[in-house]
Amino acid sequence: MNKLKALFLFALIFIFTANAPAYAGDWVKLNSSGTKVWVDTSHWETKQRWVTSGYWTTQRVWVPEQGHWEKYWVDTSHWETGQVWVQSGYWDTRQVWVDTSHYETRQVWVDTSHYETRRVWVDTSHWEYRKVWVDTSHWEYRKVWVESGYWKKITKKAWKPFNTSKNGWGFVDWKSGYWEIQEEWVWVDTSHFEIQKVWVKDGYWNMEKIWVKDGYWKTEKVWVKSGYWKTEKVWVQSGYWDTEPVWVDTSHYETRQVWVQDGYWAQRWVVDVPGHYETRQVWVDTSHWETYREWVKSGYWDEVHGTISVSKTPQYVFTNKHTLPDGSVCDMTLNISYALNKKVANIRAVHVVNRYQNKGVLYVEPYSAVKNVGGTSGSAVLKFQYEKPGDENSTLHVYFDLEGGGSFEIQMNIPINGIYADSKFNIPDPVFKKSIKDSEVITF
Repeated sequence: MNKLKALFLFALIFIFTANAPAYAGDWVKLNSSGTKVWVDTSHWETKQRWVTSGYWTTQRVWVPEQGHWEKYWVDTSHWETGQVWVQSGYWDTRQVWVDTSHYETRQVWVDTSHYETRRVWVDTSHWEYRKVWVDTSHWEYRKVWVESGYWKKITKKAWKPFNTSKNGWGFVDWKSGYWEIQEEWVWVDTSHFEIQKVWVKDGYWNMEKIWVKDGYWKTEKVWVKSGYWKTEKVWVQSGYWDTEPVWVDTSHYETRQVWVQDGYWAQRWVVDVPGHYETRQVWVDTSHWETYREWVKSGYWDEVHGTISVSKTPQYVFTNKHTLPDGSVCDMTLNISYALNKKVANIRAVHVVNRYQNKGVLYVEPYSAVKNVGGTSGSAVLKFQYEKPGDENSTLHVYFDLEGGGSFEIQMNIPINGIYADSKFNIPDPVFKKSIKDSEVITF
């Protein structure tokens, strides 16, 4: 290889403050920062419950003969001398159950929440680098090359040695002599471009302009709008307020002064009563077990885990100042595929290129991105072009944005090679740099 080239590499000055990587491969480093995702295990469960129900009905029932002991109250109130009726008893403070329950008309929320199938737009818009033609065509005067010049006499001094004979080694002795004035004619070239004039039929010379087609290609960053529709089930919260009577149980105990009638309980025998039919209100019990479905909300937090595969081409990456044998501009292609326990909403990437001699840092985003994301498995193809070279510590960061929030990243060190020709120095052949691997699969 020709020894007229110099290799420029760069030093990394980008420092990360995130937690230490949870997984470190030979080439691909994972930094999940302990990202946790909610694993929803909510489900319907079939349960049974006892339903107390029934109704009152009027019917004739047989009341058999009966004879039994009953308690009765013996009132000890009595007449005293002076024919005064003495009501025997006393006041006492007691807890009394006061039943104030009643029906009230209230606004009740009727929940009609449900799942609906909807079409959702997934936005995959992104920036891309594209080559565009800048047209600099213009009008200019027609020019012709005019060859011209003239002879000019110049005076110069020339050294004349006295002795022009050669010595024993074959050299003339120039040590002694004199200066002589000599005259010489030289040609002074005044050739130049002149604006060409053309003869106009009306009888005069005129300068005319001609259209010069010109322009150049340049690479610029453009925003590409893209995306796709997908169908998914979403939970729609809905409902309405309705007016209905509601039984309000306001029964409670109250402390009151009550009159305690003095006396005592005694027993007496109740004579048998012949059996007979009576019309009564009878309760018909229809209580039973019924089966119902209940939505049980459950789940647990789990860290992101799965498998990520990364590969790049070519093995040696060069700047866009260099071309491939077919004439195309040098670039780099990164292929990514994943299978995780969480859906990925988007994949982003930036290459932090560290320039040589502390000249700073360049942040390079993909000029082309083809993504197949949205599920727990997917892929992406990212293409990069580089203006400047960078050293072995130039780090490519790939971010995985998760559905519902949160993200994690993987990192790879990929150097960028660049050479410049210079005919003034005799520089040895450069040693080109490459990443320690071109592909790797990590499982975490």
